[in-house]
Amino acid sequence: MNSLDKFKQSLTKTTNLLKTDIRDIFKSEGRLVEDEFLGELYNAPIKTDMGVQVADETVEEIRSIYYGRITEMSDVLKTVKSKLKELMTHPK
Repeated sequence: MNSLDKFKQSLTKTTNLLKTDIRDIFKSEGRLVEDEFLGELYNAPIKTDMGVQVADETVEEIRSIYYGRITEMSDVLKTVKSKLKELMTHPK
């Protein structure tokens, strides 16, 4: 297995872990986005070794869009994926 294949395999594993962690946050059909929710969301990228910067920026993105609203998991996942793509293509 070459290094590109290993990298792709690592990204797939990280993506699957992140999706599972975010799904676990949604205990029911919609969830109020507030501080407890954001704290749980913050832990997902940390657990997958994406780093503090990714966790901070992802949580801030979710906070700015959804704070104080009840949202569905699909909306949060879509926003998280978009933010991660942005961070991967335009790292700071």
